[in-house]
Amino acid sequence: AISSVLGRADSITYQNVENYAANSYLVFQRTVTAEKAEALGMDVYLYIGPDDARTSEQCQEILSGGEHGVPNLYLRDEISADMADGLTGDPFTNGGHFNCRHRFGPTTRERAREQYGADV
Repeated sequence: AISSVLGRADSITYQNVENYAANSYLVFQRTVTAEKAEALGMDVYLYIGPDDARTSEQCQEILSGGEHGVPNLYLRDEISADMADGLTGDPFTNGGHFNCRHRFGPTTRERAREQYGADV
């Protein structure tokens, strides 16, 4: 399948195709997680992922943000493209940007209070 895509345009490389496929999978995974969490009535999320030399400025901002006594903890209605400068689309499904390594992981309010000391 990849070889058929590569043969269509000289400017598309194997790495481009691999990156688009990986990003599409991550968006799909984030979307399924969001739908399952919503169906279960979960509305508290932790922004999960590495904070290292490769972490973008917008992801660093989300990792260190949050207003509930726990960095990177947000209520669903607080998650939007306005969370940080430079976000491309809805970070709930897109992460911080194309090929983002971060995601919002759902948790219950009870667990957020008991395990993390969150004020939710």
